[in-house]
This record gives sequence, C-alpha cells and structure tokens, in this order.
Amino acid sequence: MTVHQALWGYSNGHHLLSASVALSTPSRKILETLTDLSGSDAPNTFDGYLTGCFLPADGYYALSKTWFAPEMERPGCVWTHTLFLEADSTAHWDDLDLDSLFRRPQQDKTNYQECYSVPLSSNTVSSSTSSQAETDALALFSNLIRYPEPFLMYASGVKRWNAALEALLILTGPRFSQDISFCTGSLSNRKLGGQPLTLQVVPERLFKVLLRTAPGSRILSIEEKNALQDTVEESFMTLQTFQQTKNLLLSCNTEYDNRHSWPLFKEFYTEISNGVAFSFQQAIETLGNQPDAYDTVKILWALFCAVFSQNRQKTHDAQAETLFNFLTLDEQYVSIDTTRSQTLESILTRLWTHCRQKMVDLVPKLLTCALNTAGEVAVTFIVSRLFIGEYTELLRQNAAMCLPMLRLNRELARCETLWQLPKDFQAEALRELWCGDGRIVTIQAEDVAILHSIFRYGDSGLFREVFKTFGSNAIEVYFSYFGNGNSTKRAAAWSGLCREDPALSVHALCMLSSSAPALFTAVISVLDPCCDEVLSISGDVWEQLYQRFCRNSNEAATAYAQFVLPLILCSNVAISSELLNFSFCTVHTLLAQNSMDYSRWECLSSLLPEIPWYQSWDKCKRLRKAAKQKGIHVEWK
Repeated sequence: MTVHQALWGYSNGHHLLSASVALSTPSRKILETLTDLSGSDAPNTFDGYLTGCFLPADGYYALSKTWFAPEMERPGCVWTHTLFLEADSTAHWDDLDLDSLFRRPQQDKTNYQECYSVPLSSNTVSSSTSSQAETDALALFSNLIRYPEPFLMYASGVKRWNAALEALLILTGPRFSQDISFCTGSLSNRKLGGQPLTLQVVPERLFKVLLRTAPGSRILSIEEKNALQDTVEESFMTLQTFQQTKNLLLSCNTEYDNRHSWPLFKEFYTEISNGVAFSFQQAIETLGNQPDAYDTVKILWALFCAVFSQNRQKTHDAQAETLFNFLTLDEQYVSIDTTRSQTLESILTRLWTHCRQKMVDLVPKLLTCALNTAGEVAVTFIVSRLFIGEYTELLRQNAAMCLPMLRLNRELARCETLWQLPKDFQAEALRELWCGDGRIVTIQAEDVAILHSIFRYGDSGLFREVFKTFGSNAIEVYFSYFGNGNSTKRAAAWSGLCREDPALSVHALCMLSSSAPALFTAVISVLDPCCDEVLSISGDVWEQLYQRFCRNSNEAATAYAQFVLPLILCSNVAISSELLNFSFCTVHTLLAQNSMDYSRWECLSSLLPEIPWYQSWDKCKRLRKAAKQKGIHVEWK
C-alpha cells in the first residue's frame, strides 16, 4: 500500500518543508493551520499529539503527529509529520500500523520526499492494537454515532488517546473517517471550515477555557470512573457488534458508512440480534425518506440476508413470521435478480431443513396475500417440495386454495383425497395441471400414478378434461390399469375416454387379453362406428376382435354386433360372411325383442331404408331390407 507523507515546520513561519505528493491549494491551506502548534501553555505530556482530517480536494485522510521543537530558537515551534491515507471506498487500512510510520525529523529533512510502500501486515485490528485502545475506540465511536455535536474531553496526556484514535481510524476505515476530524492535543479551540473539530482532547487545566470558546460541544468525562468503559457496556458496542453492523451497512451501500447513517443500522442490527421476528414494515417506516427507492430495496434485501444468514432468531415461529413479513412486502421494495434468487433459495433451503412444518404452515397464509417476486419464488420453492401427506392436510384446511399448487408440483395430484372432492374441484385440479405443463406428451411415472388415482376415485364425467390434460396417454393408462382386472364398474364409467381417440382405442383392444371381455364390452359400447377414424380401419381388425371376444361372451358379442353393423352399412370394408351373418342376426334378434340399446338404434336407424309409415314400427323389416339392398345374404334365424 502506498502512503504519501509530508513534513511541516518552521522556516520563516510554519510551512510545508518536504512532501512526497503535490497538494492542492485548499489542502495546503487546511494543513498549514492544523499542523501548527494548537495553542500555548502546552504540557509535556501532550508532546506528539495527533490531528486528523479529511482533505476532499485530494481524496486523502491526513493524519498528523506533532512534536514540540524546543531546539528551535523561536518559541512555539513544532515538527509535524503528516501521513496521507487513501480515503476512497476501495482503500483498506485494516493492516496498517500507523504509529510505526511516524518519524520525528532529525538533521535530514529531505527524506520525506519519498512515499512509503507499506507491506500489509498479517495482523488484524484486534491483535495489532491493545485491548485498552480498542475498548476506547469503540466507546468513542459509540458516542460519535449517538450524538451529532462536537466533543470535548480532558486528559492528562495524549498516549492513551493517540492509540484510541489510531484504533478508531483503522476500525472505521476510510469512508467513515471522512466524517471525523480530531486533535488529541488541543490547546485552543481548533476549527475546520469554521466549525470545531469533531473531537478534541484538552489538557485538564485548559478545559474550562476551551469550553467557553466552543459552545454547544458535548463533554466527555473520560478519566473519572473510566466513563468510556461504562459507555461501551451501556451501548453493547463490542467489536463483534461493530463488525457485523458494519458488514450489514456496507452490504447496502458504502455511502451509509457515516455518522448520520450508523445509528440507523445499529438499530437494525439490534433488532436482528434480539432473537424475535424482524419487521420489515417497521424498517421501512424507520428508513422514511432518507434513502432513495433503489437503496431502500438494497437495504431491505441486506436486512433480510442478515436476519437469516446470522441465524439469530431463536424460534421457528420467529423465522416463519419474519419470512412471511418479507415475502408480503409491496413489490416496490423487493427486486430479485439472478444473484439474489440464488441467495434466496439458499436461505429457503436452510429454513426448509430446520423448520419444515412451519414453512408448510406458511403456505396458506401466503396464498391469501399479495406476494412480491420473492414471495412467488418462496411459494414455488415450498410447494415443489411438499409430500403427499402434507398436501393432503392442506387440502383438508382449504381445498380451493390448494388447487393452484398443482401447476407447481404435479406429483401432488397423486393425492387420493384430491379426487374424492366434488366434481367442480376435480375439474379445477385438471385445469391447473394443464396450466402447469400443457398436455402431457411423454408419460412419466408420476402421471401414471395420477391417472390411477383419477380412475379409482375421480368423477368419470370429466373424461374430456382428463384427455385434454393427459392426451392419448390417458387411454393407454386406462387399458393398462383396467386390463389388469381392476373394477369393471369403474372401467365402464371411464370408457367415454376412449371416444376421444377411437383409432388408438381400437388398437388397444387388439392388444387386450381375451380374458378381459368386460373391458372390451365397455369400450366397444362407446365407440362411434361411423366416425372417420373407425371407418379407415382395415376389416381384418374387426374380424380379429370378433374371433377373440365374441365366441365366449354373450355380453361382448351383443355389444360388438351393435357396433359393427352400422360400420358395415356405411362403408365398403371387406367383412367375412360369418361376421356379416353374426352382426345382422344378432341385431335382428335384439330388435325383435325390443332390447337394442337406444343410442345404437339411433345410429343404425339413420342407415336403414324407409318403409311405409304404417309399417315403420317393424324395425326388423327395415334391417332385412337394408341387407337385401346391400346384396348381403343373411341366414335369418
């Protein structure tokens, strides 16, 4: 690290004698005053006092050490060595041993023309400063951020306070130090820009005199009863508290690292650390109009991260309440980019691990509120990880509220309780599944399980909605599920699904075992024999189905004859004489007994020739006439 330096002293007046950097005129004007003796009547114990101030024109913090120069012929002369510390936001002072850099001039005054190249030490602030210096620095800092007034304090010497102020500069760093000006050896009221320095340490015998010349200053009684130590204990400004509060502040914006903003963040840190729920609405009220909208978002996000990253909330209830509070903030206060999204997921993962049930219980509350972007991310995170049992319990609390969760986690549709709800709820559930992914193209194991639950418990009147959601996959699962001997009653109820893709259903019937005539009957009974998909099927298929299912089951034979006869009449498909004879004779018998399914009769009637009105009651005659017109020879029984 580069540290520039300068030497000031007497040469026909107090002037700059040597420097490693060219200073601007405003900076020289400030330092020519502050590097000179601060007054008369100086006790020897104040030899080597420090003065510090920020030089805005050059971007340096000037830290000066002043020694009395009794060797000079002119009374009141001093030597002052000034260090110029880089004070931009990227500078780091943490490893500087400031006191070791000061040198009282000897014979050669020119060796101040070279800058220091300071190797960064491995020591940290806490180890390179004494415990007393660190304690004093924290105590001074506590007062600096609590009160806006300048401070006066008396002391018997400068050694303790030089160490304390050096420790304070290292603790606070470049940005905060720009707000601090001080002198540990003020023999008169020292000013900067017409105002008293932030902190002045005064010899005890001069204290009352300086107090009269600096009205409005706040008095610190330091050496009586060790008042600074008391201040530390009262303000809880331990090193850990200081560092974590500063981390919180810097994560928002380095511009807040100042006397004005520190109390605000100290208050936030205290609230975060007290182990109870943190209120972001209260934080917004506390912030008021101080930051702009963008910084308010950054501050609230930093507070959110601080609350959960430090894991200071002792109860799961407090964690859940704090999370809810953040997720329901107005959208203007929350902005989630890629980096924040990753952090949010990390926090949610930790909470999910340690207080899963509280997170589950949080979902119904969140779904009744206006969520911000983070809220939507959190709900998606939680719902996507719910177990079926957890979802079942939520359904019992509020079924309607739980339906939108299906678009986030379709596996929840395996919940049997869902398909035992009223039909309207089931219809909404299917719409939510459709909204989530649209029609399923490739069937997954979870989709098979969902369809099994639907077939077992769902309302069969929703077969069109099921087909819309699952497509032809639903028909394939239908055959695999009911083809294994599951409820024939439920198979018949859900057979309407096969009407949505007749060609696939006929193909599935061809693959069906002959030992499942009930399923065959249920499906063939709902297919439309005159639709284009069916009419395009080869006659060999109809022969195959006849041979497989109609020889050993009267019920299957009856249903098949009623299906295939309209197909024969409205197409030119090649059919064997055996199947023709079977179809016409079976239907003729049903008509004669007046036991034909009416929906099938309606389809067949439109294909039969008319007869005189007075004979229209004779449906069998119309059937015989149709066979004759078609040139089909039937051995009528």
